[in-house]
Amino acid sequence: MTTTSLATAGFGSPAASVRTRGVVTRFDPKRGFGFVVVERTRQKVFFHVSAIRSAAAQSRSQPAPGVVLSFQIDETDPRGPRAIEITVEDGSAWLVGRWMRLAGVWGVLAALGLVLGGVLTAWVGVRFGVVEAVAVGLVVWNGFTASLFAWDKHRSVRDGCRLPEAALLGATALGGTPAALGMMSLIRHKTRKTPFRLAMWSIVTVQSLLILVWLSRFLPTG
Repeated sequence: MTTTSLATAGFGSPAASVRTRGVVTRFDPKRGFGFVVVERTRQKVFFHVSAIRSAAAQSRSQPAPGVVLSFQIDETDPRGPRAIEITVEDGSAWLVGRWMRLAGVWGVLAALGLVLGGVLTAWVGVRFGVVEAVAVGLVVWNGFTASLFAWDKHRSVRDGCRLPEAALLGATALGGTPAALGMMSLIRHKTRKTPFRLAMWSIVTVQSLLILVWLSRFLPTG
């Protein structure tokens, strides 16, 4: 194939006409660059904010993880592929579909586990009592929380679409603290992100205070 035909096919041309879409997995707002994973090929591509087409968009947009970009890929840079001619898309509907595909079997199993856990908790409550039901419910919820942390760690290794930190912190706040702390230590997940750790320990502190207040009701008075 000749050089001309190669350029026509879009190979080796920094401005190939073929556009693709991907989701941002990392972005450094101070230095203005990050990485985007191509929707179909899972290729990891570098991008700089200066490649966003609109100057107005450059000044107001923060392509944080999860934001959808439309772009061309420049394969001629010796440092590796980079995104050019970038536009920021409203990709909320696309991301919902992507989340559903990413959940796959894991999502079905997690939902099934929660349903079965809820049924088991209700049965224990009827058969034995409220205290036993709460204990079983906490075990089930901690299992679910552990699965959330494990899944998010798996996606981070593969540079995939991540779970929102609010989901991890929410599961922790609703009773999954032992599993959350255990998974953070076991698989070394979210241990370097100071804001996340501060939020986590704030939840632990509030929960500990609530437990102490509850236990104080059983202390002898006078």
